[in-house]
Parts: sequence; C-alpha cells; structure tokens
Amino acid sequence: VFIDNFSLAKEVTEHFIKCHNVRKFLLIKVNVVIPDMEERISGFYAALKEAGIPKENVTVVESDFNYGSLSELLKEYKTKEDCCFDSVICVDDVLAIESMEYFEKAGIRIPEELKFAGSSNNEESSAGCEGIRIKLKCQYYDSILFRHGQQPGHQPPHRGEAQRNSD
Repeated sequence: VFIDNFSLAKEVTEHFIKCHNVRKFLLIKVNVVIPDMEERISGFYAALKEAGIPKENVTVVESDFNYGSLSELLKEYKTKEDCCFDSVICVDDVLAIESMEYFEKAGIRIPEELKFAGSSNNEESSAGCEGIRIKLKCQYYDSILFRHGQQPGHQPPHRGEAQRNSD
C-alpha cells in the first residue's frame, strides 16, 4: 500500500482552507528533488488553484535535512505578528517537527494560532508522526491518513519493501 502523496497534500490543504479559513501559507520544502515530496507540493498548489488562492499567498522556505538549519531560516518569524501566514505545510515530518519546535519556542500556539501539516512516507519519521498527531489535537490527521492507505498510528513500509512483500 502506498500513500497517494498528491491527494493527501491536496486534501489537507483543502481542509485548512475550508474548515479553518486559511488563506496564507508557509511551504517548507527541501532543496533537493524527491519525487514523493514533489507530489505533495503539486497537491498543495492544486488545492490553492481550485480555491482561487494566488501563489503570492505562499511564502516558501527551502531547507536541507540538517537539524537546526531550518530554525536558522525561520529566525525572522519571532512572533505571530511577524508571520505573514496562518498555516505551515511541510513536505516532510522531520521539517514539521523542527519548525513546530521553533514556533512554539517563539510563543506561537499550535494549532490555535498556526495550523501545521507534515507528511512522510518512511519509517524514520514514525515517532515524529505521533508528535504531530498529538500537537494537532484532532482526529482529522488519522482519518485523512487512513483514506490514503495508511493505518492511523502506523507508518507504511518503504516502497521497496512493499514491492518485495507483494511479489
């Protein structure tokens, strides 16, 4: 079972737009091309287009996977007033965890003041997924994962493992 990265990101973004009236986003992505993450980015932008939200409403931050480098990139956002966005969409749970920690240290309440979404399709982020699920304080995260092929509280196997197991 694989996660439909495009639909997952699109649905989460639609949820933020329709249920939380989010119109301005911070998109945190990595500085390398990774197909799963590119699918999530495409789903995110597809939801914005369908909702009539212009790309100008998206602030983009590109990071690497070195822990601490994202916090350096976010340092201009010291308070909620400094943020020109209502939601943070991360193409990876590790980036979501680091950025959540940064914003919480800045005194920004999650999810009350800043909505968050992150998604990974690997075992390394399974602990992070649980942390995000807890911080979101809602069951929506689990229900959307279930609809896209992932059991709540469970990480899917790596693509290679799933292919080997299905042979």
